[in-house]
Order: sequence, then C-alpha cells, then structure tokens
Amino acid sequence: MKIFKYETNYKRNLFLHKYNFIRVHSYSEKIENNVINIYPNITYQNFFGFGGAFTESAGFAYSKLSQNKKDDFLNDYFSTSGLNYSFGRLPIGSSDFSLESYSYSAQDNLKDFSTEHDKKYILPLVKAAIKANNNITFISSPWSPPAFMKSNKKLTSRWKTFVQI
Repeated sequence: MKIFKYETNYKRNLFLHKYNFIRVHSYSEKIENNVINIYPNITYQNFFGFGGAFTESAGFAYSKLSQNKKDDFLNDYFSTSGLNYSFGRLPIGSSDFSLESYSYSAQDNLKDFSTEHDKKYILPLVKAAIKANNNITFISSPWSPPAFMKSNKKLTSRWKTFVQI
C-alpha cells in the first residue's frame, strides 16, 4: 500500500506539495501508541471520497483567477493527477463564507423561492468541477434555516451575553 502526503502551507511556500510515498511497515506485535495502523482487510464504514464546500467565497475567489490559474486549480483539486476531489458540499442559501446573507425564500409558502443568487459565483465553480471530474458527488445542506423559521426572524444572529442575578 502506498500513502502520499499533500501539504499546503503558506508560511513554508508550499501549495499542494506532494511528498514521496510514506513507507508502511508491518509489525507482528500490536503497537498502537503514536502509530497510525491501517488494516486494509477490515472495513468499519464506507468511504465516499474527499472534497470541500462550494461556497460563495470559493466561487468568488475562483472567478478572480486567470484562465490558466483556473485550469491549474481544477487540475490540482479535481483530476486524478491531482487530489481527485470527488465530493462537494453545497450550501442551501448563505453560509459563513458568503459575501452577504441571503435565503432561497423569505416566505413560509415559498412563493418567492429562487436559487438565482447562486448563479453568479457558486454554479460556475460547480460546473467547472463537474467538467474536471464528472464523478463528483454533491450534498446540499443549510448553514442556517430561512429567517421565517427562526425566532429572531434573522438569517444571522449576534451573540449576546445575558447575566441574571
């Protein structure tokens, strides 16, 4: 079994730096402390892949790249010669990494439901990722419920400390 290490570290000027494969040793004794043991014949759960969140800020940053840098980014993250990301999380409405707060609907009857906001930055990144790796799987989840579902009627909340004496 070959294990490779990838590291991105701004301070060390490393960007998706690939280290030569890590040597895997077999031990006859059970050594569990300070060691990562990999047992390829034992399966506890299914592994779906690696990936990241396709947030508005990620799409915004992607949109500011030159075409050559976009191609490099897509290759580095989504191709089999790169990290081979095969999983993506899509926010339903705004997230902590959005340029502004928004919801797909502000009404409890959903008559104003729209994903229009995502067309500017999120969907172009999603389409580019699919083009780079058509085996990518997406899941969607909200960071916050719509404001009409919350008691404070706001997408964001400000933490306040209340002291009772």
